[in-house]
Amino acid sequence: MNSADIEVGGWQWDLRKDQLEIDDGFRAILGLAWDSAPRRLEFLCGVIHPEDLHNFQHAVQRLVDGRQSSLRLCHRMLTRWGECRRVDIFGEVLERAASGGALRVGGRVVAAARSEPLGIAI
Repeated sequence: MNSADIEVGGWQWDLRKDQLEIDDGFRAILGLAWDSAPRRLEFLCGVIHPEDLHNFQHAVQRLVDGRQSSLRLCHRMLTRWGECRRVDIFGEVLERAASGGALRVGGRVVAAARSEPLGIAI
């Protein structure tokens, strides 16, 4: 896949505030306007394809608990246009509590430029 075939975005999640920040690239992948950007991880769980959600939640929990320090997932996300985007999410713990649990994580998301229609809208 060459660079013209992909879109890249970034994200950070502050677990103390349960505040999720995504950049313009990630918003574009999901088809979100700037003012409709998600602020909680709960939103992100809502746009992950239902068949991929369990694996996503399990991997995030291992990261949060301190059982792993990095994250690499490949799954499908649903856009506001009812399309399915295959994405790779990369992340790492940016800040840990004394107990070893994550306080802040962040990373990037890479998506193929093409989408598949699903007939599902978010």
